[in-house]
Amino acid sequence: MRRIAGGLLALIGLVVAVVGGVVAFWVVGPDNTVYSGEQQLSSKGLAVASTPELLNRHGPVLHVDVRSSKNQPVFVGVARDFDVSSYLKDVGHTKLVQVQYPIALSTEDEKGTAGPLTAPATLDWWVAKADGAGTQQIAWPIEDGPYDVVVMNADGKSAPDVQVNLGIEIPRAFVSTLGVLGAGIVLLALGIILVRGRLRPAAP
Repeated sequence: MRRIAGGLLALIGLVVAVVGGVVAFWVVGPDNTVYSGEQQLSSKGLAVASTPELLNRHGPVLHVDVRSSKNQPVFVGVARDFDVSSYLKDVGHTKLVQVQYPIALSTEDEKGTAGPLTAPATLDWWVAKADGAGTQQIAWPIEDGPYDVVVMNADGKSAPDVQVNLGIEIPRAFVSTLGVLGAGIVLLALGIILVRGRLRPAAP
């Protein structure tokens, strides 16, 4: 019975250790951030904007890395939904309505005019923004209130076609997953001790 219990405990410990190690070093990492990996976003209009419901988790830090698939200067910014809605009102654009895991981005097209829009970087109501050639990055601690993320070409005149990498930074996530790894190693060791103790020959 002790041998069976030890073997079961060792197996559970091995599974927990493997899961903890994979999550710690391949999913979260020392920066405490879980990334989606690059996903393509494009629009027939002039921008891609998230819905406020996607940013309703106060506390974590949102990371957004954007680069153009066509080597054009790009813009990424966060602003209140009221300002974004006014900016994109009556202009054709795309709404990012859902993010699912394993990663899948669901979008809906909003019909409107072809613009053009005022270059986004010239506007002063963004709470976080980055624009230019190459990969553009923002890191924004998510706040209460309706906020949207907007991705578009920096000129505000052409349809965006970009690669986006989304990330959520969760405080102490790496330490927590290391704790799971450590707990698995302890369980594995205890299971091995139980099995080896049962198999050790009795003293004469």
